[in-house]
Amino acid sequence: MKRQFWYRILVVPLFLGLFAGVVAVTAATQPPQSQAVHALITVDTTADDLTDNGNCTLREAITAANMGAAVDMCPAGSITTTVISLPAGTYTLTIPGNLENDSQTGDLDILSTVVISGAGQDETIINGNDLDRVFDVRDAGHATMSHLTITGGGNNGANTSGAGARAVYGGTIHLSHALITANTAEGSGGGLAVLTGTLTIEHVQITQNVAAVFGGGISNRNGA
Repeated sequence: MKRQFWYRILVVPLFLGLFAGVVAVTAATQPPQSQAVHALITVDTTADDLTDNGNCTLREAITAANMGAAVDMCPAGSITTTVISLPAGTYTLTIPGNLENDSQTGDLDILSTVVISGAGQDETIINGNDLDRVFDVRDAGHATMSHLTITGGGNNGANTSGAGARAVYGGTIHLSHALITANTAEGSGGGLAVLTGTLTIEHVQITQNVAAVFGGGISNRNGA
């Protein structure tokens, strides 16, 4: 109720201000910090770690978004949408492990609403290093990813679908202005896999991905 009231106070005077020329916004009209609807996390290193060592890695940023709490130097994610700014660089996953779904090891598990914005598909590269798939968007996860490349995803006999990225158990992926390349699945969906989830692609190049079973580029199955 408080958030709805704030929007009425902010938006209506802006509209009326077009005619009256008067807009009054005071500190009292601002929503409490705890109710912020968006959060911005800027990754400041290409390293892959989840330790308290004074940086903000991509893995830590995603974990902060999932938890809604600060992780290392990454500020807390939002209860609605967390925007992760990913500067130019190659982000190589280096923590081995699989079959856990909290982004602690292996792939980057997205369980909340996240917008990952790179500097360009030739500038921001996320490399799975053949440890695991690169992204796993699952359950209530909703990932919008743009201006980046996803490459180097593999399965190593553990996760056999969606080496580049996978939407599963209702997860949603929206990709735009991106390159999905050189990912290899031991099952289906070398580049992308959708299992009971949703995938939207726009201005995306999908090339040189391999799947041992079917769907070298994209696998869409199970009512996705």
